[in-house]
Amino acid sequence: MSVLMDYGTVVHLELDPKHGQFETVQRELARVSDSKCIFVRSDHEFRASLPEDRALVESLLEIPGGDTDAWADRTFYFVEFAV
Repeated sequence: MSVLMDYGTVVHLELDPKHGQFETVQRELARVSDSKCIFVRSDHEFRASLPEDRALVESLLEIPGGDTDAWADRTFYFVEFAV
């Protein structure tokens, strides 16, 4: 993923509102309008610019050691991702 983000310019991601960082994403990233969504039937699609938003995107992908709930966010509440 690091290599993709080295060369990419934009990340689209869809999160379920139950995701632990959903409010941060809502606050920090631009919500994609229905006419510009790249995911079919997306309810919560956001757009991140690279390299500006890279740290936030990486934090969404990371599973810190010792954090027993982080895997649930990645497995169940991180819906779609495209670089």
